[in-house]
This record gives sequence, structure tokens and C-alpha cells, in this order.
Amino acid sequence: MRVFFYGSAAEQFVRLHLPTSSEIHESNSTRSPHPVCAVIHGGYWKNQYDLDSYCIKSIAPALARRGYAAVEVEYRRRDHPGGGWPGTNVDVVLALRYLSDLADPASAALPLDLSRLVIMGHSAGGCLAMWAAEECHRMHATGAVDTDGALSLSEDEREGLEGWRAVVPRGVVAIAPVADLIEGYEQKLSDEGDAVERYMKMRPTDSSVAREAYTRASPAHQLPNRVPQALILGRRDTDVPLAHGESYYEKAKIAAHNDESSVRLYSIESADHFDLVDCYNKKCFETLIEAVEGFIHT
Repeated sequence: MRVFFYGSAAEQFVRLHLPTSSEIHESNSTRSPHPVCAVIHGGYWKNQYDLDSYCIKSIAPALARRGYAAVEVEYRRRDHPGGGWPGTNVDVVLALRYLSDLADPASAALPLDLSRLVIMGHSAGGCLAMWAAEECHRMHATGAVDTDGALSLSEDEREGLEGWRAVVPRGVVAIAPVADLIEGYEQKLSDEGDAVERYMKMRPTDSSVAREAYTRASPAHQLPNRVPQALILGRRDTDVPLAHGESYYEKAKIAAHNDESSVRLYSIESADHFDLVDCYNKKCFETLIEAVEGFIHT
């Protein structure tokens, strides 16, 4: 495992896990690049949940054992300076942009095949993964950065993104995602019931500006999605209830005119919120692999 910082804040880094058969040597220019899976943890955007404390930490090493270059993305959470909406989201896009530097033969030259990139996220990380994939698609299609000003980019952030031909992922694996922020606010998701409000730093009922911010940040309001999605839900999930994910799935199907290639649903009868990202739960992990490989091999 290697750590790379994509920004100046302590939380702005990625951890790279290469397949165990690969060795990182500067002189090894003949190694084949690997498909890449970016893994975004959840934790309702709370500061106390990071890469080391969150339940998804077993997934990246397990993906590397399956032949993927797994990239764990850390980001500023809601109470870090600059964290919450939109800074948290900007961090994820900056991290994905940094992968291009890592794969660049003129710099790190690591064996990353970004033409085979999949983004995976769990819970709040699922929301970030879905959002970031659509943002990368928009940037790739338009060549423009933050045209509506909603992301409040700093000069350094804008400079880092301008001129980048954004990498569009093959797909998103969204595991029990908080897919609709307005519904999530109304459903009072999280133990304290205020996770969405504290991440957004406002309530959608505060004003038309607040409602617009929720709409800009919410995957459910980006439909139809341009990047294919696989939703993995646990029927025993009480943290992000099954009904939340199923509601999003129905909206996505309607928006895509029932195009099955746009969004797929995997529903695991025996799984709760945390079973879904336990690499030692055979049913759940094999479902994750099936979803990832479905994008890689299309």
C-alpha cells in the first residue's frame, strides 16, 4: 500500500493497493496496467469515520487480490475546515483527477488503466460516488469546470481541474447509497437524524437557495444518470433503509425509460448495512465483484 496526497489538507489523500503480483519499481516499464476501482467510504460524512475506522476497510485489499488497483479515497468530512457540501464533493473529484497524474508516464507512471475505472461507494460514500461520476461525465463532455459556481472552487482547485480531460468511469457500484438527499433529510437518516442537514449545512426548507443546493448535491436530482450504476442493497439494512434505495432505483428506471444498462439492482436478502462491505461475507463480496466486473468487461 502507498499513500499519495492530492491536496494540502491532512484528509486529502488516497491509498493505493496494487495486486500482490505487482511490484512498484521505477525500472519496471513492462508491467501491464490494471483496472482501477476507487473506493469511497461512508459514515454519514462524520469526522470520526475515516479509512481506518470505517467498515469498508477490508474491501480494497480484497479487490487487489482479485487483480484490481484499488484506490481508497479519503476526504474532508463535514466538520473539517472546508468539509461538507461542496468541499467534500470537490475532494472526491480532485482525488479522481489525481489518478491521472499517478498513471501519467511522465510522472509516477503507476500501472493504472483509467479506461477501466469503476467507482465504488458505501452509504454516504455511495452518494459521493454517484455524484462524482456524473460530475466527471459533465466535465468530460463540456470541458468546463463548475460553470454554475455551485462548487465554490478555490483558485488552486480550479487550476487543478482546468485543462484535465476528465476520466469518465465505466460505472458506479453504489452500496446502500444515500441517493436522495431531500428524502434523506425528510427520513432523518443516521443515529441522530441530522446527518444530511449537517453535511449540507442547511435544511432544504430554509430557502429556495438551500433547495437548489440539495438538488445540486443529490444523485436523485441528476437523473437520468449518464454513467451506468449498479445498486447493491441489503434487505435487512436499517441504517439506509431498503425503501430509500428502491425509491431511487424506480426513479432512475423511469428517467432512463427502463434502459436496463443504465441502472441495475442487486438486493441481498440476508444482508444488513455493514454486511454489504464485509469481504469475508461471501455472498456480499461476490455480488460486489459481479457488479464491478460487469462494468469492466463491457
